Amino acid sequence: MGLPWIELHTSLPRHPKSVRLALLIDNDLAWAFVAQLWLWCAENCQSGRIVGGDLAVRIVERACGWRGESGHLVQALLSVGFLDVIDGGFEAHGWPERAQAHIAKLERDAERAKERRAKVAKRFAAECKDVDPDATSPGRRVDVAPTSVRQRADVAGNKKTNTNTNPETNSSSGGPGFFAKVQTARVAHGYASERAPHPSALGAFFSEALMELNGDEARLWGAYEHFAESDHWAKATPPWPFTAFMKLWRDFVPRKSA
Repeated sequence: MGLPWIELHTSLPRHPKSVRLALLIDNDLAWAFVAQLWLWCAENCQSGRIVGGDLAVRIVERACGWRGESGHLVQALLSVGFLDVIDGGFEAHGWPERAQAHIAKLERDAERAKERRAKVAKRFAAECKDVDPDATSPGRRVDVAPTSVRQRADVAGNKKTNTNTNPETNSSSGGPGFFAKVQTARVAHGYASERAPHPSALGAFFSEALMELNGDEARLWGAYEHFAESDHWAKATPPWPFTAFMKLWRDFVPRKSA
């Protein structure tokens, strides 16, 4: 996990350490080597500790972008105090104080993001949980003849029957009734029943839908039929998720016949 940015003061080019470093290596832009070292540590070595035995000197100078005599820049950095000696290598001076706050923030952000993902996954799993212990597993088809929502084969008598969409003869009795009707269709097609949405969410969905459809519940059921027959939602896991229909039902409303 690299640091996306570090603290870099505008006074670095004029800092007394930078001035002394410039004199030691005869380069007015000596401070840029220090900045490159810090940036390299932020991306590749968040501890600021560069170890590697005999290679440590070459690693530091390569990280700084130094192309001069090997060891000359490291000696100068040590002399002015931009670099400290540790067992097996070097450490960027003051690096823990410079970077630890940023590292801690990244760790907190990553933990919060992980918790958010876990909550979303838990909520989705709860919405899709099979609440019928005798039903098939979510997304699994039982051994029945191929069917559609509008018209399915009667397994016992191989008789074609049409789904009744007349609200007068097949009233859903509000949001819970409509949801129950949907679950009946799911079970009839070999799918497990779903867990009911929160009553307030289900009621709000049903009331808003009927208001927009001028009370025509048959068109809302027609929207569900189109939704269930779409390839995408038929192949979803689980198939025909009611929570998705609650959000997307407008996209599937059939046109009114003239």
